[in-house]
Amino acid sequence: MSLNVKLVLLLLCGIAIGWFAHTPAPVQAASSSASYQLQGTGPGQVLSTYNEAEQTIYVYQGVGAGYSNVYCSYKLQLGHPGQPVRRENCPIGTLR
Repeated sequence: MSLNVKLVLLLLCGIAIGWFAHTPAPVQAASSSASYQLQGTGPGQVLSTYNEAEQTIYVYQGVGAGYSNVYCSYKLQLGHPGQPVRRENCPIGTLR
């Protein structure tokens, strides 16, 4: 094979790896009672955690920048399908 063909194949392989690496996927915790998902990059990065036992999604904004500790911004209380979703601000300075 010529050098150009090898370089093109290497470039296509790198693009494919990058494409599959950027796909967001939720992470299931070992206890199976919580799921985590990171969205975005940099200062706008958001971490969402779902607590199955409480049927609650906790949202942490600005995970990608700033201080070492990131506190809960707000939580979404889920009910049954078709019911309203309740949004509450997390208490200041708490981890939940």
